[in-house]
Amino acid sequence: FCKLISGYQQPQSGNIYLRSEKLLKPSRSILYIPQEDDLFEWHTLKQHFEFISKLKNTNAPNAYLLDILGLSNVLHQSPKQLSGGQKKKAQIYKSFLINPMLIVFDETFSAIDQSSTDLIISEFLKIWKQKETSVIFVSHYSQNIKPYVGRVLKMEKLSLRAEN
Repeated sequence: FCKLISGYQQPQSGNIYLRSEKLLKPSRSILYIPQEDDLFEWHTLKQHFEFISKLKNTNAPNAYLLDILGLSNVLHQSPKQLSGGQKKKAQIYKSFLINPMLIVFDETFSAIDQSSTDLIISEFLKIWKQKETSVIFVSHYSQNIKPYVGRVLKMEKLSLRAEN
């Protein structure tokens, strides 16, 4: 599902559109944050974020968000030196830097405790609303994100249905 709506896989039938544009391949308009971390192992976090910041149409680094995510003190560490939660928080920070139209979080918050998740989502919601970014949270535990979302869809046997 996540790979389909992110353009990494094509549907067997039908089409997927993002704001009237047919999605045929991965795009910088959509940021897919997979379950497994996708950080550059050969860079420190700071180097990783600096690399992303040099791409076109990205946001400048934000010290406040790094503090909220608890990453300020680990910027000089490589991903292999980070905990699972720190790696997920680094991926969340990438969503701010890249500034996509759609973000797909695939189980991103499962490695982060609930109080940190609450703080992170409440801060990032302000940014996403201001930039009109659409966000999809994929989670086995909808109660963790339910307070922050407009709609919960429950997947059953590869189909979607709305959950009340």
